[in-house]
Amino acid sequence: IFTCHLSNGDLNEYSSGVYGRTDNPWPLTKGYSAVVASPATMGTWSHWGVHPWDFNFQMVGDYVEPYPGDLNDDRSVNLLDVHRLAQHWLANDCIMLEWCQKADLNWNSDVQLDDFATLSRYWMHTYHDYDDLNRAAIVSMYSQMSTAAIDSSNGNELKPGSYLIYRTNSGRYGKMIIESLGYDLVFGYVTYNPNGTVYTSKTGLVIHGTYLCDLDLGLETSTNHDFWWKINSIALKNYELVPQNGSRFKLMYRAP
Repeated sequence: IFTCHLSNGDLNEYSSGVYGRTDNPWPLTKGYSAVVASPATMGTWSHWGVHPWDFNFQMVGDYVEPYPGDLNDDRSVNLLDVHRLAQHWLANDCIMLEWCQKADLNWNSDVQLDDFATLSRYWMHTYHDYDDLNRAAIVSMYSQMSTAAIDSSNGNELKPGSYLIYRTNSGRYGKMIIESLGYDLVFGYVTYNPNGTVYTSKTGLVIHGTYLCDLDLGLETSTNHDFWWKINSIALKNYELVPQNGSRFKLMYRAP
């Protein structure tokens, strides 16, 4: 359930609105509206009621791909995941967002044999560990890459151990892993030849704040660059990795 409301609208005399659909495009969902009252304490759920329309509004965030069977987010399906499943075995009250610490793998509120079956299907599977990512694996995920900026603001940092895959503006594929992050971005990378051999690779590559990077040659440069390490605010630690010249990236793993 998502809600959005204007705080203290009755005091500051502002108003807000949200788009609604009357043709019931999502029959399994419900729309809600707040009962008009003074004071308009819309933060209280009891003041809301079901509305016949389906409301929608834009949400912006980061999506991290889930790994089936991996309940503890270590990218491997092993005994630690079995232990967590056992802790919630036969629970029947699992709800979002945690779904019984992810033990309810199919999100039906119960932890039963179907969840164990999913874990068993992926038993001892490791999901795209950085060292295991080769060119073929990276190429297979090209459709998931994007030219959108990757946020690394305070609270959403690309901490050491986070890694990405990419396609450079020259058409080469590769991977990069964060070593340290701040005003300067420090990382290791591998860019591959079409036959899967290494074209270039480095560790400890430093891209200073507001500068540009060429991932084909591993250089801080203003020509043939693949991304811009953009500094929006030093004080707020608001940084972005912004693809350039048609380069595409996918965040594979955001370290906790």
